[in-house]
Amino acid sequence: MASASTGIDGAHPSLPTTASAGNLCTSFGHDTQASGPVNEKERTGMPRLASDAMSLNICEPLSAYPSFSNAYSSPGWPRILDKPSFRTHFDFYFDQTAKLLTTRHTPCNPFVSYVIPYALNDDLITHSVLALGASHYSCAEGQIASTSAASHYAVAIRGVRQRLLGLNAPLSSPSEYRVVLLLAILLLCQFECINGNQMEGILCHLRAARELLLQLAQCQHATDHRMHGFLSEIYSFMTIVSRTSVTGIQPPLKSDEGEMMLSGIELNRGVDPYGLLFACAHNLFEIIIAVDKLRSTSTTYSSISRHEKFRALEHKIKTWGPPDILAESLDPETISDYRTAGRIHQQAVLVYLYTTYYGSEGREQEEALKSVEPCIDLATDLINSMPCTRPVWTSLLWSTVVLGSCIRDPSQIQSLTLSLRSSPYHFFGCRKAMDILSDVWKRGWYGPIGIRKALAERKTTLCLA
Repeated sequence: MASASTGIDGAHPSLPTTASAGNLCTSFGHDTQASGPVNEKERTGMPRLASDAMSLNICEPLSAYPSFSNAYSSPGWPRILDKPSFRTHFDFYFDQTAKLLTTRHTPCNPFVSYVIPYALNDDLITHSVLALGASHYSCAEGQIASTSAASHYAVAIRGVRQRLLGLNAPLSSPSEYRVVLLLAILLLCQFECINGNQMEGILCHLRAARELLLQLAQCQHATDHRMHGFLSEIYSFMTIVSRTSVTGIQPPLKSDEGEMMLSGIELNRGVDPYGLLFACAHNLFEIIIAVDKLRSTSTTYSSISRHEKFRALEHKIKTWGPPDILAESLDPETISDYRTAGRIHQQAVLVYLYTTYYGSEGREQEEALKSVEPCIDLATDLINSMPCTRPVWTSLLWSTVVLGSCIRDPSQIQSLTLSLRSSPYHFFGCRKAMDILSDVWKRGWYGPIGIRKALAERKTTLCLA
């Protein structure tokens, strides 16, 4: 494992002293020599986390499943975790945070069984995990944003930039090098979301992730298909959600990006990570891309062709249904949750379509209200029927914000507020989303346009993935 220097950040002394998130997507194409190979840590026996994984039945034993590359070749305890506060945040990630990053915990939780082995062998992943754990720990304890989380994030950013510069250098295992780098970048995307950061950071990370996924696609034979599926699901989910108008910033989605996301969704079908973020609503999230294209082409389409496109999308959403057969490994309760969540997503995508097509102001708002209110009523009943402690809530933040922005009934506002505040998702990002919805309700704004107004007033953006 790469050694860590002393001090709060534990950075490798060879890493640059400054870096910004914006550097991640501009480092491709350089031929600067990468840092040396990762050194194996002194073996001190299996860490407590590995035994806990088995006793808590969160995943299969780390030493046996999944077995890819050399992730388990060095079970030694990372020296950076000898510091008590770092160990606390690492354990918190393992015990709490990882459970809230996926829609299910069986047959395994890849945020444990896929991530932890790398975190025990590579400081880049260790710092990424520590940033997540420290941010979640601070919010759960009612503290302000953690300076420790920010420090680990900064170190991970510098580490990612360093390794991006080494992509063109001769590598003994180029696919594994890219897998670790891509994993770190996507964990940093998770950090941007749970820490409530601005959208610009996650968009930059996703551009870098896209390049790495394209490179890995050229050597799939050398990449474990489960790990590849896990990484592509995270990328596809975050890219779709982060490009919607409710985030406050919506750069145009290029056609090849949309095609890559859809192929990434299909790539996962049949592998263990399939549905870990999309649940069973993959096809609905595909439609979100088409709805955003309808928004961006509204000024160039003729009124007839735009209306035809709108009706086609409406029909596609309304006729969607949860798949009759889900993965055999899913337990009955998870299957029920997936189907309920799918119906919630269905109503949210319909609402997103209606508010996109009709708008949210003036005369057009009346048309939007006629279409939206039945969706809100059905979605509210579905939300109330599902306990807020169920892991499938991981995928519902975007849908909840879209639906919530259109709620006007005080009892429904109170019900949604109670559900959100009773949930175990004690993340700064979730608090920020709740604050934005509160602004929309107080000001009498409506729909995604209301969300954008609230974000503009606060001069911020919203990470919802």
